[in-house]
Amino acid sequence: AAQSRVAELVAAGLSNPQIARELHMSLRTVESHLSRVYREYGVSSRSQLVASLAVSDSVPSTTANGQKSKALARS
Repeated sequence: AAQSRVAELVAAGLSNPQIARELHMSLRTVESHLSRVYREYGVSSRSQLVASLAVSDSVPSTTANGQKSKALARS
């Protein structure tokens, strides 16, 4: 759920420090969640993630290896 929320806040235009404050977590935790989200979407930049979110308008339900992704499922 936290990774999904980080992805949503990135799409809303917040910076990593702003996301950390909003979600009451460390900057390093935000960066870790964001790295996992990048892997899930197969992107390597914030702008690619935002574009991917705009196109899909949802968080993927499976991981790259085909397993269900609980961490990124929308609540």
